[in-house]
Amino acid sequence: MALPEYSFRAAQASAVAASDKALRITDRAGSIWRRAASKPAHAARLRSLDRFLPDGLASSADGGWWELEPGVQIVTPAMFGCGPSVADNAPGLSDFYAYLERFGCAASHDGLYPVRSQVVMGTGAAEAGPGGSDRALILGRLTLDVTAPIAGAVVTSRMKRSARIEGMAIGGGGGSLAYADKLFDIGLLVEGSARRQTIGHLEVGHARLFGVFLRGRGAGSAAFGHAFGTARIHGCGSGCADSGSRPAPAGAFLRADYSMIVPGGASGAFYQTSTFQLKPGSALPPPAIEAYGLPSFVRVGGEEFPVVFYDRSANRVTVWGWAPPGTASTDGSIDFVFGGGWASAGGDSGTRVGHLALTANAIGHQNGALHPAAVAATMKHNYIGQTVGSSPTGASVGGATFGRFEGNNADIWFLASPESKDVDYRVVADRAPGPARVRFHSGRRSDGSKVHSGSPRGLTLSYRRGTAALPSGPEWSATGTSARPSNGAEREARRSQPI
Repeated sequence: MALPEYSFRAAQASAVAASDKALRITDRAGSIWRRAASKPAHAARLRSLDRFLPDGLASSADGGWWELEPGVQIVTPAMFGCGPSVADNAPGLSDFYAYLERFGCAASHDGLYPVRSQVVMGTGAAEAGPGGSDRALILGRLTLDVTAPIAGAVVTSRMKRSARIEGMAIGGGGGSLAYADKLFDIGLLVEGSARRQTIGHLEVGHARLFGVFLRGRGAGSAAFGHAFGTARIHGCGSGCADSGSRPAPAGAFLRADYSMIVPGGASGAFYQTSTFQLKPGSALPPPAIEAYGLPSFVRVGGEEFPVVFYDRSANRVTVWGWAPPGTASTDGSIDFVFGGGWASAGGDSGTRVGHLALTANAIGHQNGALHPAAVAATMKHNYIGQTVGSSPTGASVGGATFGRFEGNNADIWFLASPESKDVDYRVVADRAPGPARVRFHSGRRSDGSKVHSGSPRGLTLSYRRGTAALPSGPEWSATGTSARPSNGAEREARRSQPI
Protein backbone atom coordinates (compact mmCIF):
# COMPACT_ATOMS: atom_id res chain seq x y z
CA MET A 1 0.00 0.00 0.00
CA ALA A 2 1.46 3.35 -1.10
CA LEU A 3 2.29 5.80 1.64
CA PRO A 4 0.67 9.24 1.61
CA GLU A 5 3.12 11.88 0.37
CA TYR A 6 3.68 15.38 1.69
CA SER A 7 6.35 18.03 1.59
CA PHE A 8 7.80 18.83 5.00
CA ARG A 9 5.80 22.06 5.34
CA ALA A 10 2.64 20.51 3.90
CA ALA A 11 2.78 17.74 6.50
CA GLN A 12 3.05 20.35 9.24
CA ALA A 13 -0.04 22.12 7.85
CA SER A 14 -2.15 18.97 7.42
CA ALA A 15 -4.50 17.00 9.67
CA VAL A 16 -3.36 13.48 8.81
CA ALA A 17 -5.86 10.64 9.17
CA ALA A 18 -5.58 8.45 12.25
CA SER A 19 -5.21 5.38 10.04
CA ASP A 20 -1.98 6.73 8.53
CA LYS A 21 0.95 5.42 10.56
CA ALA A 22 3.74 6.48 8.15
CA LEU A 23 4.36 9.25 5.60
CA ARG A 24 6.76 9.89 2.74
CA ILE A 25 8.30 13.39 2.87
CA THR A 26 9.06 14.28 -0.74
CA ASP A 27 11.43 17.21 -0.20
CA ARG A 28 13.49 15.32 2.38
CA ALA A 29 14.90 12.75 -0.07
CA GLY A 30 11.59 10.86 -0.17
CA SER A 31 12.23 9.64 3.37
CA ILE A 32 9.80 7.61 5.46
CA TRP A 33 8.49 9.10 8.71
CA ARG A 34 6.47 7.25 11.35
CA ARG A 35 4.08 8.38 14.07
CA ALA A 36 5.70 8.90 17.47
CA ALA A 37 4.13 8.36 20.90
CA SER A 38 5.40 11.77 22.08
CA LYS A 39 7.68 14.58 20.98
CA PRO A 40 10.93 12.91 19.78
CA ALA A 41 14.11 13.88 21.59
CA HIS A 42 16.03 14.35 18.32
CA ALA A 43 15.74 16.91 15.50
CA ALA A 44 14.31 14.60 12.80
CA ARG A 45 10.73 15.37 13.81
CA LEU A 46 7.66 17.28 12.71
CA ARG A 47 4.15 17.81 14.08
CA SER A 48 1.03 17.71 11.96
CA LEU A 49 -2.24 19.49 12.86
CA ASP A 50 -3.97 16.33 14.10
CA ARG A 51 -3.28 14.92 17.56
CA PHE A 52 -3.33 11.18 16.89
CA LEU A 53 -1.00 8.68 18.53
CA PRO A 54 0.37 5.52 16.86
CA ASP A 55 -2.46 3.46 18.44
CA GLY A 56 -5.13 5.71 16.84
CA LEU A 57 -6.11 7.47 20.05
CA ALA A 58 -5.86 11.25 20.34
CA SER A 59 -3.72 13.21 22.82
CA SER A 60 -3.54 16.98 22.89
CA ALA A 61 -0.23 16.78 24.74
CA ASP A 62 1.59 14.04 22.81
CA GLY A 63 -0.31 13.46 19.57
CA GLY A 64 0.54 14.51 16.02
CA TRP A 65 4.28 13.91 16.26
CA TRP A 66 6.28 12.18 13.49
CA GLU A 67 9.92 11.10 13.32
CA LEU A 68 12.31 9.84 10.69
CA GLU A 69 12.11 6.07 10.82
CA PRO A 70 15.46 4.33 11.42
CA GLY A 71 16.38 0.92 10.09
CA VAL A 72 14.26 1.00 6.90
CA GLN A 73 16.30 3.47 4.79
CA ILE A 74 19.79 4.87 4.28
CA VAL A 75 19.78 8.10 6.27
CA THR A 76 21.27 11.13 4.47
CA PRO A 77 21.84 14.81 5.27
CA ALA A 78 19.14 15.67 2.70
CA MET A 79 16.61 14.23 5.16
CA PHE A 80 17.66 17.03 7.52
CA GLY A 81 17.32 19.79 4.95
CA CYS A 82 20.93 19.80 3.75
CA GLY A 83 22.12 20.25 0.17
CA PRO A 84 24.68 21.98 -2.08
CA SER A 85 22.39 25.01 -2.55
CA VAL A 86 21.93 25.61 1.19
CA ALA A 87 24.07 28.52 2.40
CA ASP A 88 24.98 26.93 5.75
CA ASN A 89 24.55 23.18 6.18
CA ALA A 90 26.15 23.07 9.63
CA PRO A 91 22.88 22.98 11.65
CA GLY A 92 21.39 20.23 9.47
CA LEU A 93 24.60 18.18 9.49
CA SER A 94 24.83 18.48 13.29
CA ASP A 95 21.25 17.15 13.52
CA PHE A 96 22.18 14.33 11.11
CA TYR A 97 25.12 13.14 13.23
CA ALA A 98 23.17 13.48 16.49
CA TYR A 99 20.49 11.21 15.01
CA LEU A 100 23.12 8.62 14.07
CA GLU A 101 24.61 8.79 17.54
CA ARG A 102 21.16 7.98 18.91
CA PHE A 103 20.08 5.23 16.51
CA GLY A 104 23.31 3.84 15.04
CA CYS A 105 21.78 3.03 11.64
CA ALA A 106 23.28 2.97 8.14
CA ALA A 107 23.78 6.37 6.52
CA SER A 108 25.54 8.21 3.71
CA HIS A 109 26.94 11.74 3.95
CA ASP A 110 28.31 11.75 0.41
CA GLY A 111 28.21 15.14 -1.28
CA LEU A 112 29.36 18.77 -1.22
CA TYR A 113 27.97 20.92 1.58
CA PRO A 114 28.75 24.64 2.07
CA VAL A 115 29.18 25.57 5.75
CA ARG A 116 29.45 28.88 7.57
CA SER A 117 29.47 27.60 11.15
CA GLN A 118 30.65 24.63 13.19
CA VAL A 119 29.44 21.08 12.54
CA VAL A 120 29.13 19.03 15.74
CA MET A 121 29.20 15.25 15.44
CA GLY A 122 27.17 13.87 18.33
CA THR A 123 26.21 15.24 21.71
CA GLY A 124 28.51 13.09 23.83
CA ALA A 125 25.42 11.83 25.68
CA ALA A 126 24.73 8.46 24.04
CA GLU A 127 26.36 5.43 25.62
CA ALA A 128 26.71 2.55 23.18
CA GLY A 129 28.73 -0.63 23.12
CA PRO A 130 31.42 -1.25 20.49
CA GLY A 131 30.67 -2.77 17.08
CA GLY A 132 27.74 -5.00 16.18
CA SER A 133 24.27 -3.80 15.39
CA ASP A 134 24.55 -0.58 17.37
CA ARG A 135 27.39 0.74 15.24
CA ALA A 136 26.67 3.64 12.86
CA LEU A 137 27.95 3.07 9.32
CA ILE A 138 28.39 6.33 7.37
CA LEU A 139 29.12 5.74 3.69
CA GLY A 140 30.41 8.16 1.07
CA ARG A 141 32.77 11.11 1.33
CA LEU A 142 31.63 14.30 2.99
CA THR A 143 33.11 17.43 1.40
CA LEU A 144 32.72 20.66 3.36
CA ASP A 145 33.19 23.94 1.49
CA VAL A 146 33.96 26.61 4.09
CA THR A 147 32.40 29.80 2.74
CA ALA A 148 32.77 32.17 5.73
CA PRO A 149 35.20 32.54 8.66
CA ILE A 150 34.61 29.94 11.40
CA ALA A 151 36.05 30.47 14.87
CA GLY A 152 37.28 27.17 16.26
CA ALA A 153 36.82 23.85 14.50
CA VAL A 154 34.86 23.19 11.33
CA VAL A 155 33.96 19.71 12.63
CA THR A 156 33.96 18.72 16.31
CA SER A 157 33.46 15.01 17.06
CA ARG A 158 31.81 14.11 20.35
CA MET A 159 30.13 10.90 19.18
CA LYS A 160 30.15 8.22 21.85
CA ARG A 161 28.46 5.67 19.61
CA SER A 162 30.92 3.65 17.58
CA ALA A 163 30.88 4.95 14.00
CA ARG A 164 32.61 3.87 10.82
CA ILE A 165 33.02 6.84 8.46
CA GLU A 166 34.13 6.28 4.89
CA GLY A 167 35.66 9.70 4.29
CA MET A 168 35.74 13.43 4.99
CA ALA A 169 37.29 16.43 3.22
CA ILE A 170 37.46 19.82 4.93
CA GLY A 171 38.78 22.62 2.79
CA GLY A 172 38.31 26.11 1.51
CA GLY A 173 40.38 29.11 2.39
CA GLY A 174 42.59 29.56 -0.65
CA GLY A 175 45.98 28.21 -1.58
CA SER A 176 48.50 30.20 0.47
CA LEU A 177 49.51 30.28 4.11
CA ALA A 178 48.30 33.86 4.53
CA TYR A 179 45.86 34.48 7.36
CA ALA A 180 43.56 36.33 5.00
CA ASP A 181 43.03 33.11 3.07
CA LYS A 182 42.48 30.82 6.07
CA LEU A 183 38.85 30.74 7.10
CA PHE A 184 38.90 28.38 10.10
CA ASP A 185 41.08 27.50 13.07
CA ILE A 186 40.85 23.68 13.11
CA GLY A 187 39.57 21.26 10.48
CA LEU A 188 38.63 18.29 12.69
CA LEU A 189 38.65 18.48 16.49
CA VAL A 190 38.14 15.15 18.29
CA GLU A 191 37.14 15.78 21.89
CA GLY A 192 38.08 13.46 24.70
CA SER A 193 34.51 12.24 25.16
CA ALA A 194 34.32 10.87 21.62
CA ARG A 195 34.70 7.08 21.33
CA ARG A 196 35.66 4.51 18.74
CA GLN A 197 35.43 6.60 15.57
CA THR A 198 36.92 5.09 12.40
CA ILE A 199 37.53 7.38 9.42
CA GLY A 200 38.76 5.70 6.24
CA HIS A 201 40.05 8.84 4.49
CA LEU A 202 40.51 12.40 5.72
CA GLU A 203 41.66 15.57 3.94
CA VAL A 204 42.13 19.01 5.48
CA GLY A 205 43.60 22.12 3.92
CA HIS A 206 44.45 25.63 5.09
CA ALA A 207 43.54 25.80 8.78
CA ARG A 208 44.86 28.72 10.80
CA LEU A 209 45.94 26.52 13.70
CA PHE A 210 45.59 22.74 13.21
CA GLY A 211 44.33 20.52 10.43
CA VAL A 212 43.42 17.72 12.89
CA PHE A 213 43.52 17.98 16.66
CA LEU A 214 43.04 14.96 18.94
CA ARG A 215 42.27 16.53 22.29
CA GLY A 216 42.56 14.07 25.14
CA ARG A 217 43.12 16.45 28.01
CA GLY A 218 40.74 16.76 30.91
CA ALA A 219 38.79 14.45 33.18
CA GLY A 220 37.26 11.35 31.64
CA SER A 221 39.21 11.70 28.42
CA ALA A 222 41.91 9.10 28.82
CA ALA A 223 40.94 6.95 25.82
CA PHE A 224 39.88 7.64 22.26
CA GLY A 225 40.21 4.31 20.52
CA HIS A 226 39.91 5.98 17.11
CA ALA A 227 41.34 4.72 13.83
CA PHE A 228 42.20 6.68 10.68
CA GLY A 229 42.99 5.06 7.36
CA THR A 230 44.83 7.72 5.37
CA ALA A 231 45.00 11.47 5.82
CA ARG A 232 46.31 14.37 3.73
CA ILE A 233 46.92 17.63 5.56
CA HIS A 234 48.24 20.73 3.78
CA GLY A 235 48.98 24.36 4.52
CA CYS A 236 48.02 24.51 8.21
CA GLY A 237 49.50 26.53 11.04
CA SER A 238 51.41 29.79 11.27
CA GLY A 239 50.76 32.38 8.62
CA CYS A 240 51.57 35.97 7.83
CA ALA A 241 48.86 38.57 8.21
CA ASP A 242 49.04 39.50 4.53
CA SER A 243 48.49 37.71 1.22
CA GLY A 244 52.14 37.61 0.21
CA SER A 245 53.18 34.63 2.27
CA ARG A 246 55.09 31.71 0.78
CA PRO A 247 55.25 27.98 1.53
CA ALA A 248 56.17 27.12 5.10
CA PRO A 249 59.94 26.45 4.63
CA ALA A 250 60.30 29.93 3.10
CA GLY A 251 59.22 31.55 6.35
CA ALA A 252 55.48 32.29 6.27
CA PHE A 253 55.16 32.89 10.01
CA LEU A 254 53.71 35.49 12.30
CA ARG A 255 56.49 38.04 12.83
CA ALA A 256 56.88 40.34 15.82
CA ASP A 257 59.36 43.07 16.72
CA TYR A 258 60.80 43.21 20.21
CA SER A 259 62.43 46.04 22.14
CA MET A 260 64.27 44.06 24.85
CA ILE A 261 65.38 40.55 25.91
CA VAL A 262 65.42 39.63 29.62
CA PRO A 263 67.33 36.43 30.53
CA GLY A 264 65.90 34.23 33.28
CA GLY A 265 67.88 31.85 35.50
CA ALA A 266 71.35 32.36 36.93
CA SER A 267 74.51 31.80 34.94
CA GLY A 268 75.13 28.07 34.70
CA ALA A 269 71.65 27.30 36.01
CA PHE A 270 69.94 24.12 34.89
CA TYR A 271 66.80 25.89 33.65
CA GLN A 272 67.16 29.17 31.79
CA THR A 273 64.69 31.28 29.83
CA SER A 274 64.55 34.36 27.61
CA THR A 275 61.68 36.87 27.78
CA PHE A 276 61.04 39.09 24.77
CA GLN A 277 59.24 42.39 25.28
CA LEU A 278 57.26 42.95 22.09
CA LYS A 279 56.79 46.38 20.63
CA PRO A 280 53.29 47.89 20.45
CA GLY A 281 51.41 46.55 17.45
CA SER A 282 53.30 43.25 17.39
CA ALA A 283 50.74 40.50 17.94
CA LEU A 284 51.07 37.31 19.95
CA PRO A 285 49.67 34.08 18.45
CA PRO A 286 45.96 33.32 19.04
CA PRO A 287 44.99 32.50 22.67
CA ALA A 288 43.70 29.10 21.47
CA ILE A 289 47.31 27.94 21.15
CA GLU A 290 47.64 28.11 24.94
CA ALA A 291 44.25 26.47 25.47
CA TYR A 292 45.20 23.41 23.44
CA GLY A 293 48.40 22.93 25.40
CA LEU A 294 50.80 22.09 22.57
CA PRO A 295 54.27 23.51 22.02
CA SER A 296 54.70 26.77 20.17
CA PHE A 297 58.10 27.92 18.99
CA VAL A 298 59.88 31.22 18.53
CA ARG A 299 62.49 31.52 15.81
CA VAL A 300 65.32 33.89 16.67
CA GLY A 301 68.97 34.00 15.70
CA GLY A 302 68.58 31.04 13.34
CA GLU A 303 67.24 28.71 16.04
CA GLU A 304 63.84 27.74 17.41
CA PHE A 305 62.93 27.84 21.10
CA PRO A 306 59.78 26.34 22.66
CA VAL A 307 57.49 28.84 24.34
CA VAL A 308 57.08 28.62 28.12
CA PHE A 309 54.61 31.44 28.76
CA TYR A 310 52.63 34.19 27.03
CA ASP A 311 52.00 37.32 29.10
CA ARG A 312 49.27 38.87 26.98
CA SER A 313 48.54 41.76 29.32
CA ALA A 314 52.13 42.99 28.99
CA ASN A 315 52.68 41.73 25.40
CA ARG A 316 55.61 39.51 26.37
CA VAL A 317 56.65 35.98 25.48
CA THR A 318 59.01 33.74 27.47
CA VAL A 319 60.82 30.89 25.77
CA TRP A 320 62.77 27.90 27.06
CA GLY A 321 66.52 28.47 26.91
CA TRP A 322 68.74 31.49 26.55
CA ALA A 323 68.77 33.26 23.22
CA PRO A 324 71.80 32.41 21.06
CA PRO A 325 74.97 34.45 21.65
CA GLY A 326 75.04 37.47 19.36
CA THR A 327 71.27 37.90 19.28
CA ALA A 328 70.35 41.59 19.39
CA SER A 329 69.35 42.55 22.92
CA THR A 330 67.18 45.40 21.62
CA ASP A 331 65.20 46.17 18.48
CA GLY A 332 65.11 42.73 16.90
CA SER A 333 62.51 40.47 15.25
CA ILE A 334 61.20 37.02 16.11
CA ASP A 335 58.95 34.62 14.24
CA PHE A 336 56.21 32.59 15.92
CA VAL A 337 55.83 28.98 14.75
CA PHE A 338 52.55 27.46 15.94
CA GLY A 339 49.85 25.04 14.91
CA GLY A 340 50.30 22.58 12.08
CA GLY A 341 48.93 19.55 10.33
CA TRP A 342 48.15 16.89 12.96
CA ALA A 343 48.32 17.28 16.72
CA SER A 344 47.75 14.88 19.62
CA ALA A 345 47.48 15.98 23.23
CA GLY A 346 46.58 14.18 26.41
CA GLY A 347 45.67 10.55 26.89
CA ASP A 348 44.50 9.50 23.44
CA SER A 349 45.40 5.89 24.05
CA GLY A 350 44.49 3.45 21.31
CA THR A 351 44.38 5.88 18.38
CA ARG A 352 45.77 4.33 15.18
CA VAL A 353 46.68 6.06 11.94
CA GLY A 354 47.28 4.23 8.66
CA HIS A 355 49.31 6.96 6.95
CA LEU A 356 49.64 10.73 7.27
CA ALA A 357 50.75 12.88 4.34
CA LEU A 358 51.74 16.23 5.87
CA THR A 359 52.90 18.98 3.50
CA ALA A 360 53.60 22.72 3.77
CA ASN A 361 52.46 23.00 7.38
CA ALA A 362 54.15 25.03 10.10
CA ILE A 363 54.63 21.78 12.07
CA GLY A 364 53.70 18.54 10.35
CA HIS A 365 52.92 16.33 13.37
CA GLN A 366 52.81 17.47 16.98
CA ASN A 367 52.99 14.44 19.26
CA GLY A 368 52.09 15.50 22.76
CA ALA A 369 50.07 12.41 23.61
CA LEU A 370 51.19 10.81 26.84
CA HIS A 371 51.32 7.24 25.62
CA PRO A 372 53.48 5.12 23.28
CA ALA A 373 52.19 6.14 19.84
CA ALA A 374 53.18 4.73 16.46
CA VAL A 375 52.69 7.03 13.48
CA ALA A 376 53.33 6.25 9.81
CA ALA A 377 53.83 9.53 8.00
CA THR A 378 55.28 11.38 5.05
CA MET A 379 56.38 14.80 6.27
CA LYS A 380 57.29 16.97 3.33
CA HIS A 381 58.14 20.69 3.11
CA ASN A 382 56.91 21.58 6.59
CA TYR A 383 58.89 24.07 8.62
CA ILE A 384 59.28 21.52 11.42
CA GLY A 385 58.46 17.97 10.39
CA GLN A 386 57.57 16.66 13.86
CA THR A 387 57.71 17.70 17.50
CA VAL A 388 57.97 15.02 20.18
CA GLY A 389 57.09 16.03 23.72
CA SER A 390 54.33 17.95 25.40
CA SER A 391 56.04 20.90 27.09
CA PRO A 392 59.42 22.00 28.45
CA THR A 393 58.61 20.91 32.01
CA GLY A 394 56.65 17.76 31.18
CA ALA A 395 58.14 16.43 28.00
CA SER A 396 57.31 12.76 28.54
CA VAL A 397 56.00 11.14 25.38
CA GLY A 398 57.00 7.86 23.80
CA GLY A 399 56.55 5.78 20.70
CA ALA A 400 57.83 5.73 17.14
CA THR A 401 57.57 7.39 13.75
CA PHE A 402 57.79 5.33 10.56
CA GLY A 403 58.03 6.87 7.10
CA ARG A 404 59.75 9.65 5.20
CA PHE A 405 61.08 13.11 5.99
CA GLU A 406 61.78 15.37 3.02
CA GLY A 407 62.45 19.09 2.61
CA ASN A 408 61.59 20.18 6.16
CA ASN A 409 63.60 22.98 7.74
CA ALA A 410 64.00 20.73 10.79
CA ASP A 411 62.81 17.13 10.57
CA ILE A 412 62.30 16.45 14.28
CA TRP A 413 62.18 18.56 17.42
CA PHE A 414 62.76 16.31 20.43
CA LEU A 415 61.86 18.14 23.66
CA ALA A 416 64.23 16.91 26.34
CA SER A 417 63.08 18.05 29.75
CA PRO A 418 65.59 19.94 31.92
CA GLU A 419 64.51 17.66 34.76
CA SER A 420 66.00 14.77 32.73
CA LYS A 421 62.60 13.37 31.83
CA ASP A 422 63.99 12.18 28.53
CA VAL A 423 61.76 9.45 27.10
CA ASP A 424 62.06 6.67 24.57
CA TYR A 425 61.31 7.54 20.95
CA ARG A 426 62.34 5.83 17.75
CA VAL A 427 62.37 7.12 14.19
CA VAL A 428 62.46 4.65 11.30
CA ALA A 429 62.61 6.49 7.97
CA ASP A 430 63.55 5.80 4.36
CA ARG A 431 66.69 7.76 5.12
CA ALA A 432 67.14 8.51 8.79
CA PRO A 433 67.56 12.23 9.47
CA GLY A 434 71.11 13.04 10.43
CA PRO A 435 71.92 14.88 13.65
CA ALA A 436 71.77 18.19 11.79
CA ARG A 437 68.10 17.52 10.96
CA VAL A 438 67.14 16.62 14.52
CA ARG A 439 67.10 19.20 17.28
CA PHE A 440 66.43 18.88 20.95
CA HIS A 441 65.96 21.36 23.75
CA SER A 442 66.95 21.68 27.33
CA GLY A 443 68.14 24.55 29.47
CA ARG A 444 71.16 26.56 28.32
CA ARG A 445 74.26 27.57 30.23
CA SER A 446 75.77 31.04 30.24
CA ASP A 447 78.13 30.16 27.40
CA GLY A 448 75.19 29.19 25.20
CA SER A 449 75.84 25.45 25.37
CA LYS A 450 72.96 23.09 26.03
CA VAL A 451 72.77 21.18 29.27
CA HIS A 452 72.36 18.01 27.22
CA SER A 453 75.43 18.52 25.07
CA GLY A 454 75.15 15.09 23.47
CA SER A 455 72.08 13.29 22.23
CA PRO A 456 69.07 13.03 24.53
CA ARG A 457 68.63 9.65 26.12
CA GLY A 458 65.99 7.54 24.44
CA LEU A 459 66.04 9.01 20.91
CA THR A 460 67.07 6.50 18.24
CA LEU A 461 67.21 7.08 14.48
CA SER A 462 67.05 4.18 12.04
CA TYR A 463 66.64 3.89 8.31
CA ARG A 464 65.04 1.28 6.14
CA ARG A 465 66.99 -0.71 3.57
CA GLY A 466 65.65 -2.73 0.67
CA THR A 467 61.95 -3.52 0.50
CA ALA A 468 61.33 -4.42 4.12
CA ALA A 469 57.80 -3.80 5.31
CA LEU A 470 56.98 -1.08 7.81
CA PRO A 471 57.41 -2.39 11.35
CA SER A 472 54.43 -2.92 13.59
CA GLY A 473 53.65 -4.28 16.99
CA PRO A 474 54.98 -3.65 20.49
CA GLU A 475 58.41 -5.07 19.66
CA TRP A 476 59.19 -1.71 18.04
CA SER A 477 58.87 0.30 21.22
CA ALA A 478 62.16 2.09 21.80
CA THR A 479 64.19 1.41 24.93
CA GLY A 480 66.95 3.97 24.53
CA THR A 481 69.62 4.43 21.90
CA SER A 482 70.33 0.70 21.91
CA ALA A 483 66.79 -0.17 20.73
CA ARG A 484 66.65 -2.78 17.97
CA PRO A 485 63.78 -4.69 16.39
CA SER A 486 63.26 -8.07 18.00
CA ASN A 487 62.41 -9.84 14.75
CA GLY A 488 65.53 -11.34 13.17
CA ALA A 489 64.52 -10.77 9.53
CA GLU A 490 63.67 -7.14 10.23
CA ARG A 491 66.96 -6.73 12.05
CA GLU A 492 68.82 -7.77 8.94
CA ALA A 493 66.70 -5.55 6.72
CA ARG A 494 67.35 -2.40 8.73
CA ARG A 495 70.25 -0.52 10.19
CA SER A 496 70.09 1.52 13.35
CA GLN A 497 71.80 4.86 13.71
CA PRO A 498 71.60 6.24 17.26
CA ILE A 499 72.52 9.90 17.45
